Amino acid sequence: MRDFIIKLIDEIIDNWEDNKAPFRLVMISSVKCYMCNKYKTTSDNLRSRYTDDFQGLFNKKGWSYCKDCEYKVDLAEKLYYKHQNYLTYNQTKFLRDTDFNFLRVSSNKSIKPYVQESASILRCSGNSIIRSNNRLLVPITWRSDFDEYQKMIYLSNLIYFNFNFFGKFFNQKPSDKISEKWQDYIKNEYDYSNSWNILLFILDKKNIPNGLIREICFYWGGFN
Repeated sequence: MRDFIIKLIDEIIDNWEDNKAPFRLVMISSVKCYMCNKYKTTSDNLRSRYTDDFQGLFNKKGWSYCKDCEYKVDLAEKLYYKHQNYLTYNQTKFLRDTDFNFLRVSSNKSIKPYVQESASILRCSGNSIIRSNNRLLVPITWRSDFDEYQKMIYLSNLIYFNFNFFGKFFNQKPSDKISEKWQDYIKNEYDYSNSWNILLFILDKKNIPNGLIREICFYWGGFN
C-alpha cells in the first residue's frame, strides 16, 4: 500500500510539473485533458481558460482541462500570476478607455519636453502595468499627424499629469484585488510623482536650455 501511494503521488506531481504552465490553445485535441493527459469520450467534459493578460488575449495561451482537473488549473493560474512582473488585465481595466496627459521627453534634443494630451492605454499595446527595476511602467499610445505612437512611461508620469483621475492616494476600485506588494510599488510611484511638484515649477519658470531639462528629467527618475 505504501508503494502504491508513493507511486500515485509521484504521478500526480509529475503531471502537475509537466502541464502547469499555460500554452497556446490552438490546433489541440478537443477530447484530451492536458492536465492529466487523459482522453475523454466527449468534449463536454473539457474546459478552456485563457490567461488574463496579453498572452491570453492575443496569443491564446491558457489551459485545456477536464472538470476533475479544474482545481489543478486554479493552483497553476495562481502560481503563474505570482511569478509575473505585471498586473492582469482585470486588475488594470480602470486605466483603459480613458484619455490621459503625460510629459513627453522626445528623443529629439531640440524639442523641449511638453505635455502630450489625449493619450491612452490600450490592451493591444501589452500588459497595462509592468514592473521593471522596482518601478512601474505603462504603455502609452497617442496620435499625431495621422500617425500612432507608443512608448513606455513611468506610472508616476501619469499620476502627476492626471491628478483628477488618480488623486493623492491610490484608491481605485480594484485595490482590494491587488496584493500588498503591488500596492507598495504603486505608492512608490505616488511618492515619485509628488516629488516633481517643485522641480517642474522651477524648470517652467527658469530659462533653462532644452537639452539640460531633458537630462534633469532622466536623472531625477520620474520620467523615461
